[in-house]
Amino acid sequence: MAVTDAAEPLPADAPVGGDTSEVANSGQVKGSELSQEAGSMFAAGTATQVIAGPLNLRVEPGLWAPVLTALPDGYAATVLAGPVAGEGIAWYQVVTPEGVEGWCDGAFLQMP
Repeated sequence: MAVTDAAEPLPADAPVGGDTSEVANSGQVKGSELSQEAGSMFAAGTATQVIAGPLNLRVEPGLWAPVLTALPDGYAATVLAGPVAGEGIAWYQVVTPEGVEGWCDGAFLQMP
């Protein structure tokens, strides 16, 4: 089995809070996954807005991924998928009103 830095989806019952938890990673690998500190976990279809922007919208869920654009404070985005844990961040795939899709740090999103 190969070990990669690829982000893995958080389980639906992942705790929300400041602590990290040990969780099974697809039943194969154990790892410490971040529980989201700021606010709720967002379901697909949830309307959100950027807080403390600008927020980098990336091609993939990772700090290493190229930045598509930076979303300003208060900017609207709809959640498509997530959260996906990677690099201590709960990543969400979002789409802007203009149709641009990308991944961002969920700690910088809130419901309007």
